Amino acid sequence: MEIAMPFHTGSSASIHYEQTGSGPDIIWVGGGGARGQDWQRFQTPHFAPRFRSTVFDNRGIGRTACTAPLPWPIADFARDVAELVKGVCDGPVVFIGSSLGSAIVQEVAIDHPELVKCAIVMGTGAWSTGWGWDYQAAEIEFRRRGGNLDGMMGVAHYASMLYPARALGDRVLWPKLKWTCPEKVESFLLMKGDLDDETETVYGCVQGGGGWPCANERSDEAADRGGSWCWFLDADAMDGSAAGS
Repeated sequence: MEIAMPFHTGSSASIHYEQTGSGPDIIWVGGGGARGQDWQRFQTPHFAPRFRSTVFDNRGIGRTACTAPLPWPIADFARDVAELVKGVCDGPVVFIGSSLGSAIVQEVAIDHPELVKCAIVMGTGAWSTGWGWDYQAAEIEFRRRGGNLDGMMGVAHYASMLYPARALGDRVLWPKLKWTCPEKVESFLLMKGDLDDETETVYGCVQGGGGWPCANERSDEAADRGGSWCWFLDADAMDGSAAGS
């Protein structure tokens, strides 16, 4: 069941968010395809007695609406988050990010350091390289050939990004994890267009090598390198979509 969430209107996006608990502020920034409510199953209830948690849908996901033209570099996502924090939180705040959300948090720390009390970033880096980049490139090629990552294929594919190797190889733990994994995978697939949704969304990487502009480089510097992490709102906006989050 979807949880009713209010909206905060920023300079280019109407952010769908919810706050629970009381105390100092924590803002949770989800990975690619993750909705704000995804944090409310395990994470935010633990902190509710002592902290106020803010969760939200990034632009392109859930009920958040954005009027800015595509593509959207990480700096745009970071501006959304900064405006949300200024509007509904008492800064500076604790930022917690996962995957794409961690890239956004890194950019917030660069552009708006006065808002950051501390930042906990998971599954991230300054840019994609090595295996991580090849993983994304392989999915782009797979999708360009008409492939869909659904069912157990989707679970097995995305689990490698969601869980550590020791969990994947655990004979007791993995059978439990793989039945919760489809909930996470559904968010990815809705975003990438493998499932029908009232606002079909896919995302990808601009043609060329690179990764996303965050941490130690600016958006224009990433563009000069030939690639930056961007979002596209319909399947016709690009030929194939990227892996990763």
